[in-house]
Amino acid sequence: MNDHAQCFEDSREIPNPKSASTTSALKQNRFQQGKPKSNEGGGLSTQPPTKTIPNSGAVPRQATGDQPSVDYKNADALLMLQNFSPHGHLQQSGLVENQHMSVFIDSDASFNAVYPQFAARVGLKVFDHARPLTIRLGAGKQAVIPRRVTSLSIILPDFSIYTSGAFVMDIPESCEVMLGMPWLKDINPIIDWTAKTVRSRPDVQPAVRGTTRLVRPRDLTKLLRAADNEFCFLINSSDASGMSEKRAAAWKAMESMAVYPLLLEFRDVVFRSELPSVPPTRQNMDANIEVSDSTPVHRKQSPFLKEQREPILQWTRKMLKAKLIRPSSSPYYAPTFCVQIANGEWRIVHDFSDLNAKVRVPVNPIPRTDEILRAMARGKVFSALDLLWGFFQVKLREYSNPYTAFSAQTGFTNIW
Repeated sequence: MNDHAQCFEDSREIPNPKSASTTSALKQNRFQQGKPKSNEGGGLSTQPPTKTIPNSGAVPRQATGDQPSVDYKNADALLMLQNFSPHGHLQQSGLVENQHMSVFIDSDASFNAVYPQFAARVGLKVFDHARPLTIRLGAGKQAVIPRRVTSLSIILPDFSIYTSGAFVMDIPESCEVMLGMPWLKDINPIIDWTAKTVRSRPDVQPAVRGTTRLVRPRDLTKLLRAADNEFCFLINSSDASGMSEKRAAAWKAMESMAVYPLLLEFRDVVFRSELPSVPPTRQNMDANIEVSDSTPVHRKQSPFLKEQREPILQWTRKMLKAKLIRPSSSPYYAPTFCVQIANGEWRIVHDFSDLNAKVRVPVNPIPRTDEILRAMARGKVFSALDLLWGFFQVKLREYSNPYTAFSAQTGFTNIW
């Protein structure tokens, strides 16, 4: 193992020294002419050849009061013998300008750096300085490279967004970005040296990327969890006139569509977000229930769980207000229970299995799939509407109401 290390002679012009630093344990063949970068470190699949850095033979200048020098220690050149994990060094994957990149983390580097080809690919603005950058390699060798600097924002998994200045130069281990002591000091991560992993501390909030989700105020309480203690609210002033104009423009844009007359006819009927205030009545569509005998069926109600009581009570009040259910003294009744759905809400379910065993099922032809598809042939517009409280869309005939009584916290009720 060749323990080459880098040394920067002068740190006065290091970009953003508060948040930038590098040592890099470089393998000797990293600087050999014509040899491609190794893909062992998880860099780009298409690697440019490395450049030979000429030995300037310059003697490093000692630090003065206003001119500190930067030095690397050989103890950090190649952190391990590379036989513990896929990488013999600390390496992470992240994003810069929404482009994936690999990061080499060097605890003995005094600044951060970015690979030139990667900087060009993501469109980073690079500034060239007239004064070159002097590097001291292992075995007392020195080299001079152009002094080029840039600024970039880095997103690493489980970490906050980090913005820093960086030198534009070759990066060890085929990585696109190198993070040194400025990043380690500012972020102060938890490092597992055995597993070669780096993660943020518990009191540091990680950066979250994704599409902003807008919710209505009444839906916010459904999304809250006990562990949540911070929220961000964006309150827009009411613009009723603006919304009306947008709505009118949307309807006007559909005037040329063949289905426009149909949409216009049912615009106040189909698109509902609240229950109607009266039971639905449809001509020749009222349902009825026929039972095999007159013996009432009922089953004892099991106790409600504590977290289910409030959802059941709210649902019952809402349905009573909409007059879709009403108080009942029927000898029939079915128990009620709840099922939690994917969004965390509770679905109210009534167990009518005993009643179903007594119901006479009429013999009606069931639509065939091939006939439905044939009827849809040459169609141009199709709709898939989710019914609001689907089982309450058809009204029951009056004599069938007693069969549908169910247990609720407020007493027995039945469906209209």
